Amino acid sequence: RNHTLQKLKDEVEAIKRNDGLTGLANIKLLDSRMNEEILRWERYRRPLALVLLDLDNFDSINDEFGRKTGDELLQHVATILNGATRTLDLVARYGGQEFAVLLPETNEMGAMIVAERLRMDMESLLILPLLRPLTASFGVALLQPDEKREAYYARAGRAVKYAKDQGRNCIAMAGIDGEPDHLYLNTAREQGPAEQA
Repeated sequence: RNHTLQKLKDEVEAIKRNDGLTGLANIKLLDSRMNEEILRWERYRRPLALVLLDLDNFDSINDEFGRKTGDELLQHVATILNGATRTLDLVARYGGQEFAVLLPETNEMGAMIVAERLRMDMESLLILPLLRPLTASFGVALLQPDEKREAYYARAGRAVKYAKDQGRNCIAMAGIDGEPDHLYLNTAREQGPAEQA
């Protein structure tokens, strides 16, 4: 009986921590882990990176193919994200069509490599009934001194918006206060990185 009660308790805890559709961490767990990692950063000054991604034109996919197909696509994205990250990292569903990847012990170059790998993995996957690749716009940010959790999210979110404004399916590195975001175009559109103010 005790074993059954403990199992039920564990299941309830998992429901509280995980997104019901994708099985990824939910925003509550992301917030909690982010707070822990910020405290660790303040103590040891080890790099902490955050990648936010927002699926491109997802509303039109839902409109064209229906909510069920949209949900299946979100589950595919969750599988891609989990498969391309370390056990040390935390992958979370950040919003309806938005995802977050928290990357402890990861510098700017490492975070950009992860983001580009995710971008390419998504772009190369053709999921029926879509007749075009499912793409996303990415924002990458490194934690700055004295930066609070919400400000960190906001800065990474601003980089996502910048990537969308620059044509989608690309990665933007969030600038720090007073500095512009930097766009890294994917190689399919242009060779090499490009910076734009």
